[in-house]
Amino acid sequence: MKPGIVIVSYLFHPEVQIGARRWSRYAFRLAELGHPVTVITRSFAGRQTYEVDGVSIIEFESNYPEVLNTIPKTILQKLNYRFQHYKRLRATKGSPFDRTETQLQQIVKLVNKALDRTKAKNLIITGAPFSLLSLGAEILANRPELRYFADLRDPWTWGHIHGMPGLDEKRMAVEKEREKHMVSSANKVLVPVEDMANQLRELYPEEKDKIQLLPHSYDEREIARRQVIPTTATRWIYAGTLLLHIDDQLHALCRFMVEHPQIVWDIYTYRPLHQELINSYGLEDRIRFHEAISPSALFNKMLEYDCFVCPWPDYAKEYLSTKFIEIFATKTPLLFLGNDGAVSQYVLKNKLGAVIY
Repeated sequence: MKPGIVIVSYLFHPEVQIGARRWSRYAFRLAELGHPVTVITRSFAGRQTYEVDGVSIIEFESNYPEVLNTIPKTILQKLNYRFQHYKRLRATKGSPFDRTETQLQQIVKLVNKALDRTKAKNLIITGAPFSLLSLGAEILANRPELRYFADLRDPWTWGHIHGMPGLDEKRMAVEKEREKHMVSSANKVLVPVEDMANQLRELYPEEKDKIQLLPHSYDEREIARRQVIPTTATRWIYAGTLLLHIDDQLHALCRFMVEHPQIVWDIYTYRPLHQELINSYGLEDRIRFHEAISPSALFNKMLEYDCFVCPWPDYAKEYLSTKFIEIFATKTPLLFLGNDGAVSQYVLKNKLGAVIY
């Protein structure tokens, strides 16, 4: 039997968020190759079995307030948001938007039980949440034979999400210490894009040989490829979270849609943002928000549209995320609205769509 693997991933199959897909795919592939795989993840109401295609799943109940995943609109929602945010500030030392910091010891116990039961010699922890990545050193302390792979999906202390830009000096110091601890304790630090690898090598030159690329992937069996490239562009699609700091792009798209009433734009997301901006143009009937759907359902749905329209923030211009890998695989033309960077250059180099700076 091949060596066993324990994976800690806050989100996992069958959740549909982008954060769930990276290690869902790698976990199932590792199981196909004969590795016993155990995944520790948050509980999810849509998960109906705990043994999927050779992957065993162990759940913990997340205590992260759901309201902090939303943009509050009513007075009651805003009051609840502020109250829950205040509670997180009192309970955490790093970012209050870290979803696992208050449950680290509970997760450590689950990891140790899984390692004892499976005799696995490999531990993979993926973040965000970033606090998870600091657990490796604690677990390794009593297991010198264990190999720890830290998988950093998103930029950490130098990033623009997960509450990092708003941290005070004290909380940022906590995050920087955790990041340093992750790099020093891991056998390998895995990142999906070269820009992140370069950033970590610059921050930790003494550990540069540990830092390696593990690109995002897609499952060939999920992909529905179009055979004919559309000659019109009146049916647009977007899937995933519309990120922050894309107001300029959204204003430009809305003005264009006002001038071209034949265009409709369907957005599949678990977190509908920017609705107030969109509604200010009177486009709520033509820019339509839908619940997020599974990857395979989404790829089939994309065949009904002319192009994938993607307003992208400047802080993410170097990050070729899972979203783009999947779009390219379906051969859906991409309209990318963002500044010059790794994403725009890849689109133009490979003739995958159009870029508007």
